[in-house]
Amino acid sequence: MNQKLEYRFIITVEMNELSPLMLIVNPAAGGYSTKREWPNILEHLKEHLGLSFNYCETAYPGHAISLAKEAITKGYRFLVAVGGDGTVNEVANGILSTRNTKTMLGVVATGGECCFADSLGISKDYYKAFSGLGSPKKRKIDVGAIRYMYQGQEKERYFVNHADIGFGAEATRRWSHISQKSGRRLALALRFAVAARSLLNHRNITLEIEIDGKTSQMRSCEIIVVNGRYYANKMLVAPSAKLDDGLLDIVVLNNVSKLELLSIVPRTYSGTYIRHPKVVTSLVKSVKIRSLERFYVEADGELIGEGPVSFTVLPAALTVAT
Repeated sequence: MNQKLEYRFIITVEMNELSPLMLIVNPAAGGYSTKREWPNILEHLKEHLGLSFNYCETAYPGHAISLAKEAITKGYRFLVAVGGDGTVNEVANGILSTRNTKTMLGVVATGGECCFADSLGISKDYYKAFSGLGSPKKRKIDVGAIRYMYQGQEKERYFVNHADIGFGAEATRRWSHISQKSGRRLALALRFAVAARSLLNHRNITLEIEIDGKTSQMRSCEIIVVNGRYYANKMLVAPSAKLDDGLLDIVVLNNVSKLELLSIVPRTYSGTYIRHPKVVTSLVKSVKIRSLERFYVEADGELIGEGPVSFTVLPAALTVAT
């Protein structure tokens, strides 16, 4: 498939240090609701954004990474991800893989789940989010680096909000096989259905986990490595997490039963679930997880591969617009 970047020039105004913007739009975000809403959004931008910008659209998973890289080679220094957490993750990976510290990431949340926007405190009203791009505040945040296995080869990727193994990654794997041309509301309902199905089939696995050089063994339901505070459908998974403290938060759900997990899930929305005796949290710089059993790895809402896996924090690695 032709991955050549096709720019569509929209409007020109007086330039400043942030112009022009490159908007990387994922039409499939939010169950393809972004595709349906984009013409109206575009008209709004022509009238109200007040900045020079171009845009391009993704055509397949992973496309936003190459689009971001090519935009940077063409001189763009402000890339805005228009979509959900997966789109943000890909644009961030495109930026980080170029090692270009002068490029800033903007976020306009049009997807079904936009936990990174929640963690940053960016409005999910995308008209408000776009209006803030004209004079954004710059913030340096930490990033997580992941080493994992994909089709028998070791790969590296970055995450900006969260990554996990276990139950959450298994639900993401099942979700990835479902047609997502459903619209935002139905997509959310389908996600709950997939999570329920995953719970019925889930089993805990025995893991060897090394946290900052200290190794232990456990049987676990799920391990979440978090940079931001929110996860999944705005679950407050790490109430004390900070995007710029130079550390990652790790949440370990020890050998909980399915019934215990059902009792824990409602409390994740308030963050009080961390008081459960089988939930352990800590601040870390690096985590390595191995197992004799197969397990999947998910990052920012997208399935990326399998274990063994390692997570490492990269302090102040990315500039974001807030």
